[in-house]
Amino acid sequence: MSETPTDTSEAGAWLPLADAARFYRVTIRTLDRRRLPKRHLVGRPVEVWVAGATSDDVSDDAETPQDIPPTVEERALALSDSVSDIISQHTAPLYARIEVLARENGELAERLKASETQADADRQRLRQEVSSLDATARVLAEDAARADDLAQQLAESQAILAAERAAREAAEQRLKDRRWWNPATW
Repeated sequence: MSETPTDTSEAGAWLPLADAARFYRVTIRTLDRRRLPKRHLVGRPVEVWVAGATSDDVSDDAETPQDIPPTVEERALALSDSVSDIISQHTAPLYARIEVLARENGELAERLKASETQADADRQRLRQEVSSLDATARVLAEDAARADDLAQQLAESQAILAAERAAREAAEQRLKDRRWWNPATW
């Protein structure tokens, strides 16, 4: 894994941690906190980009041969980088899942808001329909009362008519009877 320096317009060089610490006159731990760009080359110690460093600031390969074990600070830094990489590998899917869930949550919130808006519109429409049905029911009740009144009047009229028919028929019958018994009509 190799990183490139963030600002290559400035002169500098890749230095092993120990040389970079000497250049800045700080400890390796302090140097690690500065979060300088790092690169890991196979068979070489971790190197950092040091702005303003020259080739004179790099120690000779003879002074740091590959068979010399890394210092405690270098091992700790390499271990810290490894742990950081492992944590990043394990947390990346979690962050991706969190992003998916957040996106879904936003979509669901929008759908809920749309559903609530639709439900409010439906409630308002239903209130209007109920109000209209109540008015229609009142009109029908009034019409039913009028119909009952008219039915009663019709029944009374039919009773009067039936009585009048009966009276007329009786009168006609009496009239027939009178003619029949009337000797002048014989």
